[in-house]
Amino acid sequence: MYIIRNMDISGQLTIEKLYSGRKTTLISAAAAVIGAAGLLILTYMIAVSGGTSWDDPVREWFYSMRSPGLTTLMELITRMGEWYTATLILLLLVIYPKTRNGIGIPASCAVILSQLIKSVLKTALTRPRPDEILHLIKQGGWSFPSGHSITSMTMYMMLFILLLIAVSHAKKEQGLPAGPKMIALLVLLLFLSFAVGLSRIYLGVHYPSDVLAGWCGGVFSAGLVFFVLSLRCRKDRAGIQTT
Repeated sequence: MYIIRNMDISGQLTIEKLYSGRKTTLISAAAAVIGAAGLLILTYMIAVSGGTSWDDPVREWFYSMRSPGLTTLMELITRMGEWYTATLILLLLVIYPKTRNGIGIPASCAVILSQLIKSVLKTALTRPRPDEILHLIKQGGWSFPSGHSITSMTMYMMLFILLLIAVSHAKKEQGLPAGPKMIALLVLLLFLSFAVGLSRIYLGVHYPSDVLAGWCGGVFSAGLVFFVLSLRCRKDRAGIQTT
């Protein structure tokens, strides 16, 4: 919130500014289709064979890098994908008036959609987690897809893209370049989009295919919300032009 106020991009955080571009419609539609296709393919593979040929080699590579210091870091990163972290971030974005309509509510809708997808697939496939002896943290429930991965990809990637669009508009319309704090925030959001999922493999509580499926589900959820809002903005704009 402090960074948004300091950069004065609040005027760029409306639904019309963030979602109305033609490129937004096309890119969000493509993202939703690609995410859905990836998730469906992985779901089919798990349903038919119970896993993939590359799950074991990939996770063994992650296990080979384990060290006390890296484990501490991964435990910290994985907390950024917990439900309480996502709830707190989204709640703040909804409460803050300047981010409520353009960011807070759309991001919340996308995360809720991702959680529905996760719950349905976990219940339907009931894939066991990797052997508990490999776990570096306590974790229960089914494995596919990774809940932390789908949550972090949906929320952090969506926030990254929305802020990137806002910064682009601010630079174009007001001549305001992205300052170091905004750049750092964008890098952090992009990093967390992927790092949370990778931490789940390292910590031994998910297979790589669980994480990849979570990423696909996150891309689909965020892409679909973007697409729906983009269509709404374009429809509203067309209605205004015809009156």
